[in-house]
Amino acid sequence: MYGVKYFAIQNKKGSDLWLGIDTFGLHIYEKGNRLTPKVGFPWNEIKTLSFANKKFIIKPIEKKSPDFVFGVPVIDTNKRILALSMGNHELYMRRRRPDPVEILQMKAEAKHARNLKREER
Repeated sequence: MYGVKYFAIQNKKGSDLWLGIDTFGLHIYEKGNRLTPKVGFPWNEIKTLSFANKKFIIKPIEKKSPDFVFGVPVIDTNKRILALSMGNHELYMRRRRPDPVEILQMKAEAKHARNLKREER
């Protein structure tokens, strides 16, 4: 799927799965189906992400929900998952913030310039 980075993971039972990271959050896919996630963790429902050796832990905000723990075949994969997750989360948060005053002024000036050009025609 476009815009999703996949990582091979294993759940506690040893089943092979895919972890997909995209602009909306983290998603768990079955090995044979990368289109429909089995479990999704939107960014606004994730409290923390952490790893220890070959284990990666997703802690949801809701205290009643259990932590999702899975394993990865290579330790460096955890670092890549965490870095990519942090970057995508930052972009998610940036999209949710209102534009600064300077950006709003630039947009207004550009719109005014477009309108002037349109009137000249």
